Amino acid sequence: MKSKFIVSLSAVVLLVSILFTGCDFSIPLPGGAEDVSQVDINNAVTRVVEVTDDNGNVIGTENVTLSDKEIQEGKDFYSKLEDNALDGISDNRYNNALNNNAQNEKSIFQSRNYYVIGRIVKDGKSSTYKLAQSGSKYAIMTVYNGHQIGIIIDYINIYLVQLENKSYITIPKALLSQTEDSDVQELLEDDLLDSDKKIVKNGTTKIDGKEVSYSKYDDDSISYYKGNTILMTKNGDGTVIYYDTVTNSAPSGFFAPPAGFTAKPLNAESVQEFSDLIGGVKSE
Repeated sequence: MKSKFIVSLSAVVLLVSILFTGCDFSIPLPGGAEDVSQVDINNAVTRVVEVTDDNGNVIGTENVTLSDKEIQEGKDFYSKLEDNALDGISDNRYNNALNNNAQNEKSIFQSRNYYVIGRIVKDGKSSTYKLAQSGSKYAIMTVYNGHQIGIIIDYINIYLVQLENKSYITIPKALLSQTEDSDVQELLEDDLLDSDKKIVKNGTTKIDGKEVSYSKYDDDSISYYKGNTILMTKNGDGTVIYYDTVTNSAPSGFFAPPAGFTAKPLNAESVQEFSDLIGGVKSE
């Protein structure tokens, strides 16, 4: 399984750079931000998105009605994560994997409908993350450069969520369709988690005193398992991803900007603000 949220965050940094160098903010941009900031937790809300291409033609619409339960689920998903989390394979997860009735996680991921909570260790820093997929929709919540960042990818938009100031930016995919960079194009595709990497070696080893099997791939990444349970992945750059819980469902509320957050316009100022948070590019 490809480390999607790492791919996505790297591509977002690049995406911000493209917005600065490739767009004229004095002209209307395709689509627009949705404002769900006035939604009350006791009311349902219907979100309607209409996106046009550069010629003004409507290329997609989406209607999503969220119940009060789904709105709350979204708020829970986009809530503060633990920073400086402990590393190492979870004892509970490993012990559960020893059970004969342990769930088949390969089939869960293949279903394209799941919710994962885990930890990521990069450059000596560890934090928790949340990752969900529902068909062609993705939701990510993680800590990046010390900041709480969310990313939502649906059929026609990418949303950049800033937890600290409770706001988000909407970027229509149509705006990025002419970009040739492979990382950004991957964000626009439905098979974001699919990978053509090949296994070059299978084997068994011990990690943290635990007997595990592993698969090494031609991109130097290694995934570690116990039975049908994926425990961790180590990428070629040394980044380690732990999978602490895997659930075969992904609530609808995960894939919408959280209620109470302010929709910011897609302009140089808001993009620069997000760029500053993730330690990205500077405008000239």
